[in-house]
Amino acid sequence: QDSILSKIMDRKKQIDKYKLESMEAAEQFKIFFEKKAKAHELLTALDKEKAEIEKGLQELINKAHSFSLSLKSDDVKSYVKELQARFSEIERKRGSFAAKLSELTNTIIRKQ
Repeated sequence: QDSILSKIMDRKKQIDKYKLESMEAAEQFKIFFEKKAKAHELLTALDKEKAEIEKGLQELINKAHSFSLSLKSDDVKSYVKELQARFSEIERKRGSFAAKLSELTNTIIRKQ
């Protein structure tokens, strides 16, 4: 009886060990897929912000061209203010873009 009991206990220990390993593997998969989802979310946000920045820069270029064409106009001060405001907005978006890019890098590099 003692040998049967010890075999049963050994078998139970093995099962518990496999159970623990499978739970750890499942947790690692969960972490991996969470990181993947976060990276995808950040990439989507980065693509959107990149498009907005490109559009804003194109608008700024167009305004600068129209400004240079209308240098003789009395609205020079308003054009300059408009250009400065638009440029500040683009700079803010660029900063946000850089922050998200940094967050993406940290998400990819981070082990857990």
